[in-house]
This record gives sequence, structure tokens and C-alpha cells, in this order.
Amino acid sequence: MNKTYNIIALLLDYPSQEMKDALPSVLPTVLEEGILQEQQVGLLQKFMDYATTFPTLRDWQSAYTELFDTASKANLYLFDFVYGTSRDRGQAMVDLQEEYLKAGLLPKEGELPDYLPVFLEYVAAKDSPEKALEALQDINIVLTKMQELFAKHEHPYEPLIQLLLTLSN
Repeated sequence: MNKTYNIIALLLDYPSQEMKDALPSVLPTVLEEGILQEQQVGLLQKFMDYATTFPTLRDWQSAYTELFDTASKANLYLFDFVYGTSRDRGQAMVDLQEEYLKAGLLPKEGELPDYLPVFLEYVAAKDSPEKALEALQDINIVLTKMQELFAKHEHPYEPLIQLLLTLSN
């Protein structure tokens, strides 16, 4: 289960040369792990069709920046969907950071703990498929809100959010 969650985390994160180079191996690796059902593989394939349209890494990065950094329609920060700008968000961040530390994870410097790719790394670090599923189910409501927003705006990363949502149900 670790590979699939880690791959989804990497696909949701800012595109890197390593990820672009690895795109041809994504589906075979996920299929080999065998946790996705046919519909879920279709969602991953839909995203892969999008990701492979970019001739260069710079093109993919530019599209990503436009989608997530300059457009305010959608983002990948879990607590935005729960707390917005409420003061409660700060304590929730501290609590989530403590969970990561208990699991032996140190998120990238400068990255907020509620960033979905960071959370997926935490899910992937769980020592059993059942515990990984429980962790993913903890954000089911957020994934639902995120998926609705992404679908409304026909966001190209929506298939990955929908994939996570189907895994968490």
C-alpha cells in the first residue's frame, strides 16, 4: 500500500524531473501492488493522460503553478476545507505535526502539515493496509469537499482526489 499512496502524493506535489521521468512506470507499479480496483485505475489513467501531455517539465510546472498557486479555485491544504482562516487551524496544524513526529516523519522544511501530499506520506508510512485506510478515512469529509470543488471547476487533478475518495470509502 505504501507505493500507491506515495505515488499519489508525488503526483499531487509540485512536478519534479524525477516524477516526469517516472511517469511511464506509475501505472505498472500501482497495478503490481494491486490495491486499486478497475474504476480507480481508470481515474489514475485519466490523470496520467493529462500529466503526459506536457512536452517539458517547465510546461507541467507552469500549469501546476497556474492551477494551485495563482488560481484561488482550489488548493491541496486540508484544513482550508475545515477551518478556513479560523484560529483553530493553528492548533490543528500543531496536532497534525505531532502525529507525523510520532510516526517518525519529518515533513519537508517550509511545507505545512496539512498539505495533502505530506498527509499521504503519513498514510503510506502506516504499518498495515488497515491503518493506512483508517488514516485516509480521517480526511474523508475533506476529500469529499475537495472533490466537489475540483469537479465544479473541471480541475485536471480531480481524478486523483476522486481516487483518494473512493479509497477512503
